[in-house]
Amino acid sequence: MNIVVSSVSTTDIVRQSYIGENGVFKIWKKGSIIIDMSTTDAETAIDLAIPADELGLLLSDYWRNCWCR
Repeated sequence: MNIVVSSVSTTDIVRQSYIGENGVFKIWKKGSIIIDMSTTDAETAIDLAIPADELGLLLSDYWRNCWCR
């Protein structure tokens, strides 16, 4: 699984879709980054977000409002 961090405006609310090996993961994000994860499992997505936070990147609670299909 991959995690890709991209800069966006801090005033934008972004809906990001990532097509990975396991399907499409969608996330709503407000803040300075988008996190794209190639997984359809929400718990795995949360686990993958933790390393980005450890790198000092700011995460908002909006990334928790994700849904998978």
